[in-house]
Amino acid sequence: MAWTRDQMAERAAAELRDGFYVNLGIGIPTLVSNYIPAGMSVQLQSENGMLGFGPFPYEGEEDPDLINAGKQTVTEIPTTSYFSSADSFAMIRGGHIDLSILGAMQVAENGDLANWMIPGKMVKGMGGEIRGKTQASYRTALR
Repeated sequence: MAWTRDQMAERAAAELRDGFYVNLGIGIPTLVSNYIPAGMSVQLQSENGMLGFGPFPYEGEEDPDLINAGKQTVTEIPTTSYFSSADSFAMIRGGHIDLSILGAMQVAENGDLANWMIPGKMVKGMGGEIRGKTQASYRTALR
């Protein structure tokens, strides 16, 4: 039986450890923040240049300038900091982030990630963590 999006996010959250800095990609990874265990301190990083963001805001309290990689509104927390997307990718690719949970349009049985769009379908942006890397390196990282 196929897993739901929430089941996949909950499973990914099981990889988190106290004190981790975690990059959340687009799609299902944005749901991981809903499954951080109580009492665990995790700093969430978005590749668009935000470190230390909180949960999704309540309806009517959204700030359109505070968004995650999936263009969803998020909230600030006391430790929030901002920087350029270039610095954000340097943090990810330079090994300064403990865990990066990738968003993918499609994943093959062997772990290959597809990096494409369906003509005529709106995609808010391909995950930058996929660009510039080979699929083989991500197959290794996912195992």
